[in-house]
Amino acid sequence: MANGSGGSLPGFEYSIDHHPGMACLICGAVDRSLLFSKSEPAVGGIGICEPCTLAAHWAWRQMSGEIPPGFPEEDLRKVSTVFALVVRRREVPRLDAAPGDDEQFVRAPAELNSSWEFLLAAKGDGTFSPPSISLDEQPDLRDLSRSALSALSKCGLVSWPALAEPLFMGYSPRGRLVSVVLIRGWADLPTAGQGPIAWRSWPLSAHTGPMAGFWRAMETVWPLRLHKHCVVEDSGELCVRLREAACRYIELQIALRDGKASDASMAAIYKSAMSVDELAAERLIQLASERARGGRSLAVIPREEETRRGPAALGQSRRGSSVAPWDDPGDETGPDGPGDGSGTDDPGEDGEPEAELDDGGDNDSDDSIPEHGSVPESDDPTFVRPGRPLKR
Repeated sequence: MANGSGGSLPGFEYSIDHHPGMACLICGAVDRSLLFSKSEPAVGGIGICEPCTLAAHWAWRQMSGEIPPGFPEEDLRKVSTVFALVVRRREVPRLDAAPGDDEQFVRAPAELNSSWEFLLAAKGDGTFSPPSISLDEQPDLRDLSRSALSALSKCGLVSWPALAEPLFMGYSPRGRLVSVVLIRGWADLPTAGQGPIAWRSWPLSAHTGPMAGFWRAMETVWPLRLHKHCVVEDSGELCVRLREAACRYIELQIALRDGKASDASMAAIYKSAMSVDELAAERLIQLASERARGGRSLAVIPREEETRRGPAALGQSRRGSSVAPWDDPGDETGPDGPGDGSGTDDPGEDGEPEAELDDGGDNDSDDSIPEHGSVPESDDPTFVRPGRPLKR
């Protein structure tokens, strides 16, 4: 490398030159060109020769852990970058389509990885990356869902927090914690034009350049997410592009629920123009709003109800059980006074328990006694009847 060269890195301007009197900080050599800061004096300063820079880099690479020693422990769990993942299914030619058919293309099977395309933003070095935002530059966006929406807005897209689903987290090649958020529904932002974006096919790691190692995790995570969508969830699209009518309907419903609007005369018109997939996306937003409003009350009501009703009501909630509320094995006191706590019937004159009366019918079962494992009709829907032996 020629002497006298230099450049700059973020927060650091350097020179690579040879000056008499300057020695390498690591090996002490004085006959080599050294890398040193421009702020250091040319004579008597501190520099590192090229072989030692490689050795120092290798020494850092041998260290274990995600962050160098000396950094605060909270930096280990702090998300530095959020990626917004937007996908769509490819359209493939129909093999059974006849000439002149209106539908010459169909969507590829949802369960195959190769059926999906990913929305990527072009970078200056010729590579691509899903829309992202650095939380180090905007520390106020610590909510991953809202951070993903901010990343989308940089590409001229818009979505809602309820449609942002955290997919996975991992460490970037530089050891920074990164979060990937799947966007279940999105639309074009009408007030801004789209940035340099493109749709790229599977696998995602083939288009992301230096981040290819990180995006190799998608080859494990994505099939699992597709399995959940195709087997567990309702039918429909995993990621939906919302049209104008759907966006207007969603915003109107949000305003009505928040009390910011009272005129719902256009709701039916907007809804009639929505597709089944758009209605499913709106349903996700509605369910998220209901959970946000009712989550606290669900956690408080049972305790208040138990305090108000008292222990007597608890026994009523267990009606129909083979064991009475007072027949606790650890309690030797029944409703009529002390007992042996065995929970058996009162003995008859011969000392044997009295047999239950039989109605003489062919069916020995009692309609009031549910089958083993069934849920009794009680005030507590989570209470399950314990096992009950068959009648003699």
